[in-house]
Amino acid sequence: MARIHTYSILSGPEPGHHLWQYSTANPKKISRIHSREITLEPPLPPHLCRKDWNALFKKQMRVAWMPVEDLFLGVVHLPAEDLEEARSMVELQWIEKLSPLPVSQVVWSIELLPQSKASLKTALLAVAPRNRIEHYLGTVEELGYEAERLECPFVEEVASTQPDQDGAWIYPVADSENQFKSCYIAWWFNGNLEKINLIQLPPQGNPQSTVEKELTRISWAGEVEGWMTSPPKWTLVLDPASDPESAWKNWILSWASDSGRVKEPQSFEKLAQNAATDVSHQQPQGIDLMPEGFSYKYRQRFIDRVWMKGVVALAAIYLLGTLVYLGALQVRKYNLGSTEQSVAELANSFTNTLEMEARIQVLKDLRNTKSAAFQCLEVVSTNLPPELTLTSFGFSRGSEVSLRGTTASAAKLTEYYELLSSAGASSEEGSDKLFSRVTYPRSTTRPGSTTITWSFECELNRE
Repeated sequence: MARIHTYSILSGPEPGHHLWQYSTANPKKISRIHSREITLEPPLPPHLCRKDWNALFKKQMRVAWMPVEDLFLGVVHLPAEDLEEARSMVELQWIEKLSPLPVSQVVWSIELLPQSKASLKTALLAVAPRNRIEHYLGTVEELGYEAERLECPFVEEVASTQPDQDGAWIYPVADSENQFKSCYIAWWFNGNLEKINLIQLPPQGNPQSTVEKELTRISWAGEVEGWMTSPPKWTLVLDPASDPESAWKNWILSWASDSGRVKEPQSFEKLAQNAATDVSHQQPQGIDLMPEGFSYKYRQRFIDRVWMKGVVALAAIYLLGTLVYLGALQVRKYNLGSTEQSVAELANSFTNTLEMEARIQVLKDLRNTKSAAFQCLEVVSTNLPPELTLTSFGFSRGSEVSLRGTTASAAKLTEYYELLSSAGASSEEGSDKLFSRVTYPRSTTRPGSTTITWSFECELNRE
């Protein structure tokens, strides 16, 4: 059984009644988290009246207390082991005998009391007209309160009685105007609840005399049936506020003399706290007169609220995500626009910079080419033997050198070729060669002449 975290009790829909809410998650610490008196204005907050999505994670229970008027109570002794077995026995054998109305027109429930009589269990039976139950739940619904259980505080008062003597507990029932219309009599003997009687009081006259006659009659019947084993003692359970003139108190003390006493009933707040304590300790709950149709209706309303809130939450999350996405997109677009504007502003400067860099590179190349040409001319001139005459020096494409000249000695031409092939780029030893390639010289001699015309090509060793 899942633990109940929040337990709420509505004592009545009329103004002046109360709504209590308890935290029952911790059995060692039962705390009241809300207390509110019922008024017509303002209305009750929704979170106090019905379940919300929090109930999916923390179980909640809401109970409504109905008045004891029009409620019939009875006692049944059954050879039952648990509540379900007792309900089956009552439904099959007892309910038609004990119910004052046809079974189809009533709502009934039972509660197993801790007392036992021999091998029998004592069950407290409560029967109420269905139309009165539905009318009462309608007035509760007008407050917006959706109850899961319908109980009666008077039943809880009787069930929680700790009898300290054999006899009758007398409960006069007063309406909102302190007019007594009925009286319940609970008979306790040997620690067991034997019988509960309902006495209708006359609207006029002396109600105490009517109660005296019924008490005498029931006492004789109890002796005959055998459950009254000793002279009864009398306990009047009545709130002094309901008897401002002390008529009932004076009556019981004068009629019962030494065997009569007066006790105050437990307050509604005390009963509510006891119920919350039982729920926190996961003890079996008492009588529940809630019709199945209302329970199903409230359950469906809760499911519909959860679905609708879930759909609304998903729509809100989707809308929020869309807004965040659109906002991020606008920020990116703004940044892109700023970047494009910056690029446009820098485009001319960048183009001018590239153009200037290209011009500088061209000037560097021209300077290097001129320097290389002078270096080649210097090397060619320095290594030129006296026997050779240089008639033409050509420098093209930044690295190609062409040499032409005349000589009378072919041996000096070969020597000159070897000198150019091994010539360094500088005067230092071990420097790189000036020319990466030197073609073998071509020479021609005119017929009848001793002068040799020579030429060869060189390629400058530069990157």
